[in-house]
Amino acid sequence: MHNTKRIAVLPAAAPLGAGARSVRAEAVTLFSVGRAAPVWDFDRPATPGSRAVIVNFTRCYVRAHIARPITVAEVATILGLSEAALRRAIVKETGERFARFVLDLRLDQARAWLSTNRESRSIAQIAAALGYRSQTAFSRSYRHRFGEAMSETRKHAVKLFEMREV
Repeated sequence: MHNTKRIAVLPAAAPLGAGARSVRAEAVTLFSVGRAAPVWDFDRPATPGSRAVIVNFTRCYVRAHIARPITVAEVATILGLSEAALRRAIVKETGERFARFVLDLRLDQARAWLSTNRESRSIAQIAAALGYRSQTAFSRSYRHRFGEAMSETRKHAVKLFEMREV
């Protein structure tokens, strides 16, 4: 007997509109699969063992929609959880609150972009691509998290690239 489960798969560019339709109805496609590892299993309640799944889904969702504001309510609705359950899962799994979790993902992406010699965008363009309206706030957050300015990260990447070519 083949055991199938309903799972959610979130498209990378899921449209999110206002109105009567829920975010979950718009952004999530439900389908049945065999024993594949689900992104989220709607047939099981959240258990301590599923915290990692919740956090991983949230991480993927944030990365897919990194340029726009993301709320706890939005992600919780997609996962079929209460906001409190989502917050609890993230805190227990990562030790961070939701807002800090999202901020850290954005800053990690900025560091990844700046650490490659192929990144040609300006710091202002990177800030905008990560959903920041203020380059000053973005720079301050980056320095606080990594202990160096974004320009220093970029210089280190260029220097490493040049050393590899020699």
